[in-house]
Amino acid sequence: MPNLGTGYLVGDEWAKQVAGVKAGVMDLDLQVGYQSDTGRVRHLNEDYVGCVVPEDEAQRRTKGTLFLAADGMGGHKAGDVASRKAVEWVTREYYANMLPDNGESLARAFEVANKMLHELAQRDPSNAGLGTTLVALVIHGTPPRATIANVGDSRAYLLRGRRLTQVTDDHSWVAAQVRAGVLTPAQARRHPQRNVITRALGSQPVIAVDLFEMDLAEGDVLLLCTDGVTGELADRQMARILRSVPPVQAAAQLVARANEHGGHDNASAVVVQVGSRATVMGQWLSEVRARLQGPGAWRGTGPRSLSPWLMGLLVLLTLSFLCVSLAGGTLLSHDLVGTGPVAAPKMADILVVAEGQAEPDQHSSAGSLRQRRGVFLVGPVRKWQCQQSECTFDLTMAGEKYKVRLDRQHLAEQDQVLRGGRVRVFGYQDSEDSAVEARLVDVGSPWWALWLPGWKTVYQAHNWDETVWVYSVVDRNPYSPVPMEDLPGLERGTRIVARGRWLEAKEGENMAFVVDAVYYLEGERYVPLMRDGQ
Repeated sequence: MPNLGTGYLVGDEWAKQVAGVKAGVMDLDLQVGYQSDTGRVRHLNEDYVGCVVPEDEAQRRTKGTLFLAADGMGGHKAGDVASRKAVEWVTREYYANMLPDNGESLARAFEVANKMLHELAQRDPSNAGLGTTLVALVIHGTPPRATIANVGDSRAYLLRGRRLTQVTDDHSWVAAQVRAGVLTPAQARRHPQRNVITRALGSQPVIAVDLFEMDLAEGDVLLLCTDGVTGELADRQMARILRSVPPVQAAAQLVARANEHGGHDNASAVVVQVGSRATVMGQWLSEVRARLQGPGAWRGTGPRSLSPWLMGLLVLLTLSFLCVSLAGGTLLSHDLVGTGPVAAPKMADILVVAEGQAEPDQHSSAGSLRQRRGVFLVGPVRKWQCQQSECTFDLTMAGEKYKVRLDRQHLAEQDQVLRGGRVRVFGYQDSEDSAVEARLVDVGSPWWALWLPGWKTVYQAHNWDETVWVYSVVDRNPYSPVPMEDLPGLERGTRIVARGRWLEAKEGENMAFVVDAVYYLEGERYVPLMRDGQ
């Protein structure tokens, strides 16, 4: 019988047991991290996870290494029983089953565990309603492959390079509505029925098991997690953590961030990385080198004109930056390097919700709003021109072109600093085709995307007590005046309009926006996400 993880080992200790273990005969280490927490609302942790590394080398070659995460449900302590029993029974059945196909063997183990859980619930009235979600991962074979099975809404993800992909499908009411096109993913995250599960182990005598198989490559990261994590964190937040730190820290951070965002449910995460951290760093540096050498890299310089010593200097600087980042326990996501915003602001009607009303019924045109509306833009300055009283320039954001005008008197002696620079602009725009009358302009270094240096406000002409509507887009700073962490449930690139006030920039600080309400674009109009007091 293989060793069975208890499901409640401390992440560091658990990782030490499996770190460096060969899965089958492949020459790749598996780096593993685990974390589980009760959360800030529940009093009992009904999640349960396991990791099994067979002691027998022959069994390890044929059956591989098994990882599991379960989220129990039911009567008094029934959820705790269900998740623990599911992990134990699936493990025993999987390794005892002599079927030659590991996918078929794993599905069979789920079916056996489901039958045993259902019978347990029928025998004991205290276990009425007993059931559990379960997601399991087997890494096996040469070349390495992943076999994943799931029932319920505990998920499996694959991080490959920069892209995080949800492998499993949720067996929940809201997920079915999203697949049918009735709800958007953002609506599903906030829907009152989001916790209704349509399929769980133990709930019925017979259960259908979803099965997924894929080839793995060195550097791949796999995540198993319960809905206490996915219910609080968006995919882009999880991806950033998985890319930034090794598995032990990643699992801990995922659970900690879920608690910081409310901790409404038990939260558990199992992170498995194929290959060492050095391998992942090597792949990252290969991407950097490819960007330096590829067509169109470093506009205005031309990749062919980069001399070998300059190439070496750039790589050396990158290595130095990575070392400093790793020493501090974090790594800047390379999504920020050389990329731009994924969308641009879009003006549209706003569905205003009157105070005290349960449902919105006032369809207000953006043009009729009493507060002045503005747009928040980020991009490089092009075609800079100054006349006697005003300066103008072009700015392109996510493929959208804007003409920006500003009063020259507010620039004083700093008018030259904008030419060729990268700026953030807040200004008023009467229509999508008209010029933007700038009220705030920040200028930053061309290297802002890598080192994120401080920005300097060079232009201010604003009534700081005035409430404004700001059309923007959900994105990483500095592409939005509203941080992504303050917009749970909205994907990167979602257009938003926020009502609030600008704070005057102090010495050494950037301009900031205080939010009163947020609306997001759904179809051709903006609908409420957050109202006053929420």
